[in-house]
Amino acid sequence: MQSVTANFEMAEELMSLTIPIPNGLRDLQYIDLTDNVKEDDYLLDESQLLRILHQDEAYYNEHKVLLTKALKWKQQHENPSILLRGYNLRSAETWLKVAKRRTQHPPIPLQEEFIAESLRQPPASSLDVFVSYSRADADFARKLNDSLQIQGKTTWFDQESIASGSDFQQEIYRGIKACDNFLFILSPRSVNSTYCADEVEYAASLNKRFVTVLHRDVNSADLHPELAKMQWIDFNQNERDFNANFNQLVRTLDTDREHVHNHTKWLQRAIEWDSKGKSADLLLRGSEFAIAQNWLQETEQQKKQPAATVLQEEIIVASQNAIEAAEEAEKRRQAEMLRLQEERAKEAEARLAEQKKNAKQTRRIAIGSTVAAVVMAGLTLLAGITARKSEIAQLQASIITSEMWLSSNQDLEALTGILKVGRKLESSIWQAVWPDPNLRSQVMGTLQRVVYGVKERNRLSGHKDRVIEVRFSSNGKLVTTMEIETKTVRFWDLKGKEVRTSQKYQDLIQSAYHSPDASETPIIPLSPEPTSNREPVKILIIGSPKGVNNIIQTLYRLRFAEVREWSPLQPTANPGEVVSILKRQLSIR
Repeated sequence: MQSVTANFEMAEELMSLTIPIPNGLRDLQYIDLTDNVKEDDYLLDESQLLRILHQDEAYYNEHKVLLTKALKWKQQHENPSILLRGYNLRSAETWLKVAKRRTQHPPIPLQEEFIAESLRQPPASSLDVFVSYSRADADFARKLNDSLQIQGKTTWFDQESIASGSDFQQEIYRGIKACDNFLFILSPRSVNSTYCADEVEYAASLNKRFVTVLHRDVNSADLHPELAKMQWIDFNQNERDFNANFNQLVRTLDTDREHVHNHTKWLQRAIEWDSKGKSADLLLRGSEFAIAQNWLQETEQQKKQPAATVLQEEIIVASQNAIEAAEEAEKRRQAEMLRLQEERAKEAEARLAEQKKNAKQTRRIAIGSTVAAVVMAGLTLLAGITARKSEIAQLQASIITSEMWLSSNQDLEALTGILKVGRKLESSIWQAVWPDPNLRSQVMGTLQRVVYGVKERNRLSGHKDRVIEVRFSSNGKLVTTMEIETKTVRFWDLKGKEVRTSQKYQDLIQSAYHSPDASETPIIPLSPEPTSNREPVKILIIGSPKGVNNIIQTLYRLRFAEVREWSPLQPTANPGEVVSILKRQLSIR
């Protein structure tokens, strides 16, 4: 009670002073403590203060988290490795919609810019590193995570990757599945943590590549068997120089990176296939199957680590069996079609022979016009049979061509080809008079397979005439179309929304026009990159670490190269100077 009285007297003394209140505080809600006389009065004000602090607590917590990430992203020169992905991105997008409707403490422009840039980034099929650690080593883990992101590595770090209210264990499992490398920070607390042991067990069940970092000395007898097999990177070496030890870690992560990345890719496909009851619709096909099969063969022949999982082997074998079964079924269909054609040809020849025999008997009875009429009818029938056989053969050849396009992933050519066959079939006089049910069934079967394989991404609706040309901007953000008669040029965003219309035909000549936003790069036609005359080249960037990183990030935003394609920064002979190298195959024109 004495302390309450003393505080009350102090409050009265402060209020008696004529201290001006800043303008920024005049309109704020406040709790008046000067009118308190009893201890219960202070307890009542304290309860009111706690209610205010807990009001909209979730909103302000998300506001703080997103602001922290946005500031970190801006301070690291808009490093794409820090952008939001997956669940976090969807959560931030929902938060922003609610936040914009608030009158108090709405989102600031930096938060909106950060979320918008995260939405614009292409979806990542996997991340580079999952960081597993004990809470006792949180400071070291965060420093390691920040350094990896500066190097362009995409990371899964629980302090950044798990939203409040989510299923903690399920989010961790998703993170492990999506990452190429499982990075474990060794310390006495982590090797004895049941949570860390569970993460190790799950990563081992997926045959993930383990990378261990020694932060504090541990007892080897306490190590999990999976961790005991690994040679760790000792961050206590080199006089505990973090940068020197970190370079060794980056080199380890970059070793055989393509194999590890593909391991994650085919693992995710196999898990999805298994979770959907091993549906045939989720099997690998075409070039995708060929790439996966080649990866599995190289992994087994060269004994690469991490090795393929049983589930990965199962989906690749099941895909091969399905492809072989489809090919065998197609061969049987072709053989059956040929047999039917031969039978019908024999039937036609037999009918023709019978007609000739009848004509001979009729000739004995009637001469002249009757004979001529019979002969003409026979010739007409024979010509009709020949024309029908020729038409069927042409349609079947077109069907086979569409199937070949489909198997080589030329989905659009397969779709237009089989639609042309369908139109010819519908307009055929012979099919109307003498229909071939097997041919129609074959066309419908091929059409169903093609339609199943072709996915409509977006539909641009608004043209009143045929479209003669479609082009994309070099940064992939706009689509431009032009009508053949009116020469009307329409600009669309990637969601199919029309941005602008132009009547200037010159806008499309030799790709010299620009998008409505002057900041966009010139739009270029969709033309395939030549595959011949390609030579290996090396592109070097030399300068300060900040300058080199700025150039790499700029080239990433221009879609010239992924950040992960550049080599780690290496010092040159000059103090404070580093170099990064990009290897490419470029066409020499």
